Amino acid sequence: MTARRGRLLWGSISLKSEDETIIGLERVDREQLELFINELRSLINSIAVEPISIEYKKNLLGEATWRFIKPAEMIFRQQQVTPTQSSEDPITKLKMMFINGEISEEEYRKKLRVLQES
Repeated sequence: MTARRGRLLWGSISLKSEDETIIGLERVDREQLELFINELRSLINSIAVEPISIEYKKNLLGEATWRFIKPAEMIFRQQQVTPTQSSEDPITKLKMMFINGEISEEEYRKKLRVLQES
């Protein structure tokens, strides 16, 4: 996914599926664009085995670009999370530590392997 915010009031979002089909949203309100990006990242990371990252670039004129980056081996899982389960699940805790920048990607992968083996 790529999102662009222009200098003025609007931005755009384009989503590319694995079969290269592109869905585009034009004239997205500038403030709503950033809210959408943050919500989408949270939703994807809540079901993804490995968290996605976002590449963010901003130039001097106020234009900005976001690009979602997901590992090629990303696999999705469906799970029903109860409030007590999410706070006690070690994989979820590990994922949140990585997302929040508390651990590096290398540390995340090592600890994830250990948790999955046990």
